[in-house]
Amino acid sequence: MKSRILSFSVLIETMRKQIWVPALIILGFFLCLPVAGMISMGWLQADGREHADMIRVYTEFLAGSNLPFYAMMTVGSAVLAGVSGFSWLHSRVKTDFYHSLPIRREKLFVSQVILDMAYFAVPYLVNLFLAYVVGLMYGVLQGYAVRVSLESFVFQLLFYLLIYFVVVLAMLLSGKVLAGVMGAAVLMFYGPLLDMVLRGTASTFFSTYANEGLAFSRFLQSFSPVVKYSQMYTAGKYPVLSGKSLLLCVLAAGALALLCFYLYKKRPSEAAGRTMAFYRIGKVTQYLMELLVVLGFGIMFCNVAAQARGAWLVFGVVFGGVLSHGIIEMIQEGDIRRVMAHKGVLTAAVASSLVVFGICYWDVFRYDEFLPKQEELKAVSIRADDYFGYTEEELRVNDQMQKAMEQMASDPQVYETLKQVLKTHVGWTSNGGGKWIERLAAVRNSQESVNIRYVRVRYVLASGRTVHRKYLVDYDKSQQQLMALYDSQDYKKTIFPLTIMTEEELMNKIESVEISSIDNTFGLPGSQEMKAEFWKTYRAELLQLSSETLRRERPVGKIQLEADLRYQSEDGQTMANHEYMVLSHQEYYIYPSFVRTLALLERKGIQLPKSIPLESVERITVYEDGQERVIEDRSQIREILPELVSTELDDGIVSQVDDVMVDVKLKKGSYAEFITCTWRGDN
Repeated sequence: MKSRILSFSVLIETMRKQIWVPALIILGFFLCLPVAGMISMGWLQADGREHADMIRVYTEFLAGSNLPFYAMMTVGSAVLAGVSGFSWLHSRVKTDFYHSLPIRREKLFVSQVILDMAYFAVPYLVNLFLAYVVGLMYGVLQGYAVRVSLESFVFQLLFYLLIYFVVVLAMLLSGKVLAGVMGAAVLMFYGPLLDMVLRGTASTFFSTYANEGLAFSRFLQSFSPVVKYSQMYTAGKYPVLSGKSLLLCVLAAGALALLCFYLYKKRPSEAAGRTMAFYRIGKVTQYLMELLVVLGFGIMFCNVAAQARGAWLVFGVVFGGVLSHGIIEMIQEGDIRRVMAHKGVLTAAVASSLVVFGICYWDVFRYDEFLPKQEELKAVSIRADDYFGYTEEELRVNDQMQKAMEQMASDPQVYETLKQVLKTHVGWTSNGGGKWIERLAAVRNSQESVNIRYVRVRYVLASGRTVHRKYLVDYDKSQQQLMALYDSQDYKKTIFPLTIMTEEELMNKIESVEISSIDNTFGLPGSQEMKAEFWKTYRAELLQLSSETLRRERPVGKIQLEADLRYQSEDGQTMANHEYMVLSHQEYYIYPSFVRTLALLERKGIQLPKSIPLESVERITVYEDGQERVIEDRSQIREILPELVSTELDDGIVSQVDDVMVDVKLKKGSYAEFITCTWRGDN
């Protein structure tokens, strides 16, 4: 009984000394919930927004949709509570005092954790309730808003605990407050930093390295609760957790809590005042930190050097190792004369780095030569046009796309194309030079034109493993095989999201459509029925697009979509940010042979001329070999106009290395308007 009373007294005394922590958190939540809610509703009313729009905005506001304030409060509160709650462990006087009390150490730990949870949860819920009151005052609070805001609270609380226990872990491993804060930063960002360094290593030595689809990379990033929190926070319309994610977060928080509890029990009282509380763990941590720095310095010096990259790589490894080891040892030992103590850690870090660089430098595992046998391929996709603004990893794979990729994997013509891509690949080799440098030298000596483009390939193997590669190819040598892919509907289903979307998705995921001609821009008019007819017509003709059409015709129009982030399917699925980026950055083109699409647009008053009308042209300026040539003769302009391709309407599929840049000045009265084009043909 006496122990319980004493525990409660210690808890009250701790709260009294830490009152500034919940006070700051309460103030922060008060400003970013009820106050911010009143301000936003006042602005919306002043703008004359419709009531339905105000309800939508306030619902998103309560759920924390894309608001940085929630993230700042969650991360900041976790760091603040973790550091303040266990900073007493770094003072020998305070440690001796608390450990002398007739209270079990386990109770002190659990009490502090519960207190720190309450510091975050109680202010959050109280101010969320006040935000509900604000919503009722403006008549914009609905039951759905209450549900998603409480789901968001669970999301924020779980990640608060994950970040909080990482901070507590750093405080337990260290013996000084500054070392604890620095250790917390290392623990939270070591995985992503190591991932960044390893990606830099791969991109330096592997010419076919693709930045997406790396399971090991995702594994490293998952070790940072802050990065994982940011990824999941921005992944959907509302920051909520699925059943699987919820379970993983709970298990991760529980594992961290148990680890902290174990280290708290094992931590010696005399560790206060030392840089590291556990010697062996400290040396392992030092090795990991030095390894990260050594890898980073090696890549930095390797990339800075234009020649003798191997020598500069070794210099960077040695220099980075000595520098990082000396600084860490000086901090830990507190004596500048001990900068080279524990040389075994330095040796291990340098040796490990050289092994990693050696494997990459000589491409021991034949990374750049990867091409599975056709019978080993389950599915494959090829993105032969590098002007797309997203990666293969971001493109959503539904049943239609998966079936198309499997059909491509079994097609001998596709496999021959893959071999041709690998054959014409002219990227950097692992020894820092090779074919690409030789190719550039040949271009300079012969003054030949060369067209180098990226080709992305995603291999799905029979084992279930997905492998991504990015090839820098001589497009002129592989253009015929790559363009022939367009004769396959399966290929188009792997590169055009529009072709694999259902009618319901087409109508509801796409908010607006902009159609550009050579000299004008239009919005797609009409009712929902008309838009449905347009998509049905255009998609059918897009799927019939052939390589012969691409060689013969140039686009007369471009379609730019704007996705609707507010989309929500019948089963409650919302549009993720990366899907929004894919839909909104994909460009589609209308060709002269798309006669049904063009006829449909003409009925709505949208004309897409094949070339710039002669009567609207004042003059043409041709830029060739560093010279300008102005053409004003009407007969010459008439002959040139059909051969010009607006850079805004260029599909980028046919080689452009021999094209000449042209500016067309239009007759626009008192001001000048220019259209930039490329001139194809005999100029």
